[in-house]
Amino acid sequence: MRFGPDGKWLYVVAGTGLPFRIDCLDLSRGRREPAFLVQPPDPAGIVARASFMPLPDGRSYAYTYFRLLSDLYVADGLR
Repeated sequence: MRFGPDGKWLYVVAGTGLPFRIDCLDLSRGRREPAFLVQPPDPAGIVARASFMPLPDGRSYAYTYFRLLSDLYVADGLR
C-alpha cells in the first residue's frame, strides 16, 4: 500500500471485513507487526472498504468505505 517514512517497511492489509488491521512489514527481516486497527465510528450499512492510505508521517491514516442504507416502512390497516 505504501512504504513507511524510512523506506524500510511497507504497510499491508491484514484480513478482510471490519474492523480491519493494517500491519507494517519489515522488509529486511520479513516480520509483520500490527500498526493500526481501523473501525468506522458507525459500521451500520458498510458493505466494503474502498481504500486505506497511511499518511507519510507514519502516525495517521485516511480511509474510505461503501455504505448502503435503506428505509423500512410498516403500513397498518391496508385492504
